[in-house]
Amino acid sequence: MANYYGATRTNYFNVTDPEKLKDIVERINWDWVSKPAFFVEENGQFAFGAYSSICGLKPEADASAGKDLLEDEDDDGYEVEAVYEALQKIVAPGSAIIITEIGFEKLRYLTAFSVIITQEAIESEELRSQSLTLARKLLGNPAYDPRMEY
Repeated sequence: MANYYGATRTNYFNVTDPEKLKDIVERINWDWVSKPAFFVEENGQFAFGAYSSICGLKPEADASAGKDLLEDEDDDGYEVEAVYEALQKIVAPGSAIIITEIGFEKLRYLTAFSVIITQEAIESEELRSQSLTLARKLLGNPAYDPRMEY
């Protein structure tokens, strides 16, 4: 079995509470690294990313104790949605956090998606489905469904 390797990064975005953002980023549970590859502030805007995938959000007590725990599907604190919801609480009005992940498992499949977070909504866009929608439109064939994984 092959391993999945992902890389994740954000756009530059504004927040209402920079200290809370730093806390959230420190508590992100990545799939195979312990800290983001970068966390930057430039002109009052922030961005972060890692050579890894976001797996969830560590509870504040675990993060402050320095624990490096794996995702636990039975623990809401380790669901990836917890990261998105925490970020939604601090994204500034008129700003959006766009988290983009690109990944692969050998050449069996490639993934690329973005999660867009605003104060009002959390939505995701996946490249494969967007590409398939466009191919169907260009071909005039709504049933077109090629095999895309190997």
